[in-house]
Amino acid sequence: MNREKDKEVKKMKRLLVLILALFMVLGLANLVRADLVFNLDFEQDGNYENYWELKPGETVSIDIYVSNVPYPGLVRMGFDIVYDPDQLEVVSADIDWTNWHRGPGVQHTIPEIEMKGERLEPGLSGDNIKLGTIELKCVAGGISELWLYDSDRGGNYDDFFLMDGRVLDEQIVNGVKLAEVNNVSNCEGDFDHDGDVDGSDLAIFAEDFGRTDCPRWKKVR
Repeated sequence: MNREKDKEVKKMKRLLVLILALFMVLGLANLVRADLVFNLDFEQDGNYENYWELKPGETVSIDIYVSNVPYPGLVRMGFDIVYDPDQLEVVSADIDWTNWHRGPGVQHTIPEIEMKGERLEPGLSGDNIKLGTIELKCVAGGISELWLYDSDRGGNYDDFFLMDGRVLDEQIVNGVKLAEVNNVSNCEGDFDHDGDVDGSDLAIFAEDFGRTDCPRWKKVR
């Protein structure tokens, strides 16, 4: 009887060891998994923003950064920036040639800007790694969203490729919303910024009519 109990105890110990090993492997897998973080620096002032306002005819230069890149670092990057061509026009776009020594560079096919670059060792890891720069011009009122996607939407091209062979494209296949650009109309009666003055604007005006506690964003002319 004691021998049978000893055998059962040994089996249980082995099972517990296997379970613990499995948890350790899964835990390590989660530790090495990297979720890239993308940010935009409007007006290249060193601050990250996810909202910006433009008036028709105005332009803004935007630096694109990636953070949370694991060691041993990126040796290749690639992505698409998607915008609304009814409201925004691309004035210029380029990869950061200081970080990415080889192209192919930029390909612009409305409404997408494809940016790709490669480098030799060492890889780039850590935070605030500059990918490229775009300059946008406001051509009409309304809100335009800027999205970042895997350059081939889950195809065979590995965009964010680490020196050790890992690929970090999975999280961007379905897109990452980077920012909203509010193209503010020059019409002062266009309260909802949709490019016209109509009943919606009148409703907004009526809702706030008579208030005396409004913030003074600009002097009344």
